[in-house]
Amino acid sequence: MISDLIKDIDKHFKQFSDMKSLKNIDCNLDELKKFVFFDKEKYKKNVVYRNSNYEIILITWLPGQQTKLHAHPKNGCIMKVLEGELNENLYIPGKIIDNIYKKEDISYIDNTIGKHIISNNSKNNTISLHIYSPPNYYK
Repeated sequence: MISDLIKDIDKHFKQFSDMKSLKNIDCNLDELKKFVFFDKEKYKKNVVYRNSNYEIILITWLPGQQTKLHAHPKNGCIMKVLEGELNENLYIPGKIIDNIYKKEDISYIDNTIGKHIISNNSKNNTISLHIYSPPNYYK
């Protein structure tokens, strides 16, 4: 249940600096199906939950959709691929690193790591769960 996911996050998230400890969060796509909506024009962010410390966003990606180059200020972002595959072009001073994340893979980024572009370069739809702290930072 989503309430179990929130309890699990709250258990690990005592303050903003605890963001990295959330990398072991367990969640199931079946619990989140009601938040799955795709958009032909752009990857779609669907809010699952938000409180004063963090927000949980389900992002749906059609083949070929991608973000712009962006950073994650403050406490960063944890991303878990729930279905499909995502590519990351990670820009750190002096080099670019290409990563591929498949189902169940988890990554973490903040400004101390670098900036990145996330894309669905596969032929299949992809669904990923993102935990951002603080919430509403990009609004």
